[in-house]
Amino acid sequence: MESIVIASVGTKGDVRPAIALGKILAESSEVVLVAPPENREAAERASLRFLALGDDFSSVVAKGDLRYYREQIGLQFTEHRAEYEKADRIIGFSLFFAGSSLAESIGIPYDQVFFTPQVFRSRLIAPPSSKRLHASGFSNALAWKGHEAQDDFILKTLLNEGRAGLGLGPLRHASEARGA
Repeated sequence: MESIVIASVGTKGDVRPAIALGKILAESSEVVLVAPPENREAAERASLRFLALGDDFSSVVAKGDLRYYREQIGLQFTEHRAEYEKADRIIGFSLFFAGSSLAESIGIPYDQVFFTPQVFRSRLIAPPSSKRLHASGFSNALAWKGHEAQDDFILKTLLNEGRAGLGLGPLRHASEARGA
């Protein structure tokens, strides 16, 4: 029987689809859900094994402290490592940045679920950080450059530290961690 770890970081709206997928996959696989602790009850109602990751997501966001947010992301590389190492596949949702690196270090498949086309670099759609969703291709390209620079400034060093801890080389851009 295949062992799957589903990891989702974000609001309940980010985690509930992961729970729904986990419930379906649990019909033929062993499934573990890794998510912020406020999702335990919903996961258990779906008969999923649950492992809490970090602090309550709403409290992380409410603090508005970038250092605290980065600490929470750093935990993705270290908490429940043994569980990932036992898995045959990892499926990541939303703000789970460590998934592709964990899977790469173990040598197993990784799938990332996205809820919006705005996470895919495109001249047709502006990035999530843009106030103008539909601008010209040139404006969107510039907006993506700025968005990528912002993500790199906030996340790249942290992600590369996590990757180094897994014995992996550095990413050129933070966006490579999520495959977007």
